Amino acid sequence: MVKLNNLRRLILRKAVTGELVVQQENESEVLQIGPELDEKEMPFHLPNKWKFVQLNAIGEIGGGGTPASKVAEYWSDPTVIWITASDLHALNSVYIVKGARCISKSGLKNCKAKLFPSGSLIFTTTGDNIGDLAISTQEFCVNDSCTVFVPFCNYVEVKWIYYAFLDANKEIKELASGTTTPRLSKEDFRKLWIPLPPLEEQQRIIAKIDDLFNHVGIVENMCLELAGSQTQHLHDLILDLALSGRLIGQSSERSSNSSMTNTSSGAVHFNLPKDWQWTRLGNIVDITRTGYKSSAKDDGNVKLLRITDIASGYINWASVPFSYVDKSKMPCLELHVNDFVIARSGTTLGKSCLITKLDDRYPCVFSVSLIKVSIKHNSRIDIGFLKLFFESPMYWQGIRSLERGTAVSNITSEQLGNMLIPLPPLPEQYMIVAKCENLLSRINKIRALGELINI
Repeated sequence: MVKLNNLRRLILRKAVTGELVVQQENESEVLQIGPELDEKEMPFHLPNKWKFVQLNAIGEIGGGGTPASKVAEYWSDPTVIWITASDLHALNSVYIVKGARCISKSGLKNCKAKLFPSGSLIFTTTGDNIGDLAISTQEFCVNDSCTVFVPFCNYVEVKWIYYAFLDANKEIKELASGTTTPRLSKEDFRKLWIPLPPLEEQQRIIAKIDDLFNHVGIVENMCLELAGSQTQHLHDLILDLALSGRLIGQSSERSSNSSMTNTSSGAVHFNLPKDWQWTRLGNIVDITRTGYKSSAKDDGNVKLLRITDIASGYINWASVPFSYVDKSKMPCLELHVNDFVIARSGTTLGKSCLITKLDDRYPCVFSVSLIKVSIKHNSRIDIGFLKLFFESPMYWQGIRSLERGTAVSNITSEQLGNMLIPLPPLPEQYMIVAKCENLLSRINKIRALGELINI
């Protein structure tokens, strides 16, 4: 899997080695300007009409300065754009309009800074962020952490230098010296070797890079959506369809008697397919409201499951702390496979987790911050269907309507037991669960792909 940043780097490498666009026979060969790079020192081979040139042969190099901070006059009439390394590091664009601060004309006059024209390249040459760069859109000056390249327009497009520097960013950083504060000297900056195509080819390559980067950006935005709100919307839609009897082609016939209103929560529920029914959660599950009230310990005779241990939806029993519980209290506190635990308060209120396995060495109990839910013996509900319900928008709507308390939101086991749940015939539950697992696994793969590409 090629990640998008790697794809950008590949595009740049193809560009600076002459592999991104086709060379044109009618374009003139670049004349050697300044010293010639020994063939043995060339980092890669160039097309016939290209040359390696040093940066100072195709543009003017300049630096900057900082006015005295204690002289108010230098800062009181800030009309001169002043750009620093911090401004470049905070930027997420090829171009920079201005920095966080400006200086006065008097400040410019009384420091080492000088004005540079718009269309110049600004490059960080001091500090931890050496290699940050941007092209100015206004007349400006810089502080002494930056170096400026002003191109000779008859030889080079400034955006070509920008892309060439992006490609060579790692190698340029390695030229920096100094342990406490890395610094790329102005002399080393001047002598950087740049691959130079004919001017017309530079323009075609720049246009191609811009177009490809634009497409990469579109894919990147799509991946961000896939990793975020769009996949969550699909997830919720599937569960809505599943719990309303519209996912697996149930009969369109609806029973008028299957419409109920949850008077305790004010949530109005809809007509269900024939043979479905509404029931209270407490009719099909046992709800244990009182968990174990104890602090976590480094050792003990039980594992104590807390809200924080279920936040990710997966329980890592190795990280669950210990506690001591009297054996006489174990029957109502002990957790078993296929139990659910639900957060009863706090920011994760309503969060559920299905116990699919336990610690092999110790009994496991739940803390007072959780509610235990166990399917009643002979209840006509599948564990997978109940899990879908606890993940559904229908459930979360019910949780929001049941919230009570002021400083800390919380729910009681009685309120949870009074919540309505749609109940299809058991064979239909199995089909719904299988269909949902198939669809949701695909969504999870799409979400994972989106997250992977954007690492």
